[in-house]
Amino acid sequence: MVSITINGASIDKSKSGVSSHYGDCLQAQITNKTNTAFIIDIESGRLFPSFDTLVQTMLLTKSVKVKVEPKKSRRIKLFAMCSQKGKNSPSINSKFRVGQMAHDGLVALARFLEKRNCQNSLGQNAVWAITDDYDFRISKDETDLGKELYAFVLRIKSTLNTVSQTTKIQFDSEFKKQGLVSIKVFDSEGKIVKTLAQDIKSQLGYNKFEYWLNDVDFQEGKYKVILFFNGVAYAQREFEF
Repeated sequence: MVSITINGASIDKSKSGVSSHYGDCLQAQITNKTNTAFIIDIESGRLFPSFDTLVQTMLLTKSVKVKVEPKKSRRIKLFAMCSQKGKNSPSINSKFRVGQMAHDGLVALARFLEKRNCQNSLGQNAVWAITDDYDFRISKDETDLGKELYAFVLRIKSTLNTVSQTTKIQFDSEFKKQGLVSIKVFDSEGKIVKTLAQDIKSQLGYNKFEYWLNDVDFQEGKYKVILFFNGVAYAQREFEF
């Protein structure tokens, strides 16, 4: 029904406050393949993993609703922030796919940044404080918004540290042909407890699949995550809560 391509946006870094790490640093082309107009709704807090392992996964920090007419395409800018401080920021050659929603703490932060229009370096540092344990500090003469954001980040980190745990599951796979990918979580008895992806069409060549799992969704124990390619087990990861 729809196809979407996402890549880094052209950034004029000579302008003050502009960065390829944050702001409207992504662009998407959405194509309606049907004979009916529809509205695409992309939520803040959704992740956009890069096809390049050297480029950061991006976090959408401003929700988007766009109407696409039948058999037409729309090109739009997306507001996002980097979520892996040690990796590169997007360039116009960087390509991304639509991923899953981030964990609850990051989703809450993304919605805060959207509500308070904090699409800047302050907001970016707040994201890294959650994703990379970045030493997020503010000066004594910081603005009220900065102080509010700092307190909000502390509450999120406190919740993540004391109430729940998260773990990242990532598959970097090279396919010599296109096919259908499913990713499922199995408990120690071999029962399916969660489906992360179901019959996603793979790209030819390199594919990256990244998921954040939270312990509130699982009982204590050991688990296996298996990537199936055309119905056959292709790769496996393990984790424990």
